Amino acid sequence: MTFNQQKQYDQYLAQRVVDDLDERSLNGSYIYFMAWVLVGGGTGFHKAEPFFFWTVSIILLASGLFRLNVISISRNLQTRTSDSGPFCNI
Repeated sequence: MTFNQQKQYDQYLAQRVVDDLDERSLNGSYIYFMAWVLVGGGTGFHKAEPFFFWTVSIILLASGLFRLNVISISRNLQTRTSDSGPFCNI
């Protein structure tokens, strides 16, 4: 394997790592909130402890929206800096 081929392969792997991280973050951004609301609503927890239920709901929703924002920023940086290295867009 030549130096250029190795460099291209390293860039490919770095991009794949970032893409996989983005995909996992995207999935987690809404699953935790939905699961919390379903479990809390289905078990009646939202009636027994409304302050705690809604506080956690807001925190999960805010963290999910934050993740979506970070993913968007990450993808924008990826398109602008495609060959700067694996961690330039974190």
